[in-house]
Amino acid sequence: MNAGSGTLRARVKRWLEPVRYLPFALGRPRSPRTVAIDPLTRCNLACPLCPTGRGHQTSSGKGILSLALYCKILDQLPRLRTLRLWNWGEPLIHPQIDEIIAIAARRGIAVHAHSHLSLKKDDAFFERLIDAGLGALWVSLDGASE
Repeated sequence: MNAGSGTLRARVKRWLEPVRYLPFALGRPRSPRTVAIDPLTRCNLACPLCPTGRGHQTSSGKGILSLALYCKILDQLPRLRTLRLWNWGEPLIHPQIDEIIAIAARRGIAVHAHSHLSLKKDDAFFERLIDAGLGALWVSLDGASE
């Protein structure tokens, strides 16, 4: 890369910067297509690499996402197409996880969840998740030897 191309790139970036904010200026803020929402910030494991497992408090504490707040969040994301249910907690612990999935699925949102699958759940539980609209379940097998 020559010295002139770096300058050109900087000029183009500077020119495009105001365009990033145009939807907000016109009163039409962008809405993400994919988001991760943590249904709760609790876990039944104590994985050494996970902040939750090590007992660190996240900014949201140890709360459970209420259905009312969840619906409010989804209302603010009109273009949402994919919802990822994971971050700092084990989503399958949430007492209303099937309803959380169903609410998004009824809105046409693809729902993915992530779990370590160490919970004792029967086949009927997973059938309820599938019936609710769960599109994918990602499984973590970290520390399988311990």
